[in-house]
Amino acid sequence: MPSHPCHSAPEPPTQTPYLSGNLIDLIVFPDHLLSAALTGSLTLGDIANLAIALDDVTTCLRWLLNNPTNHHAQTLRDGFTLSDFKPLPQSDPPEENT
Repeated sequence: MPSHPCHSAPEPPTQTPYLSGNLIDLIVFPDHLLSAALTGSLTLGDIANLAIALDDVTTCLRWLLNNPTNHHAQTLRDGFTLSDFKPLPQSDPPEENT
């Protein structure tokens, strides 16, 4: 009976290098959409840009959640973790004088 095939580490999605920019887009685009809607200049392209950014972010975050132990995922998580929430480096406990 053959053994289980080796599973290679899944590569991150191609959108991953652009995740930070796409996250910013998700903040900027809704404001632009509202402004454009109020002035009557809203286009299908404006809506498509928001949909593309949302899809790219969702793809990256879904991959990140599905592959928490992957090296690429850990690097990505470290890059987006605020320093206040990063674990402190482990230090050796002080030696006791006996």
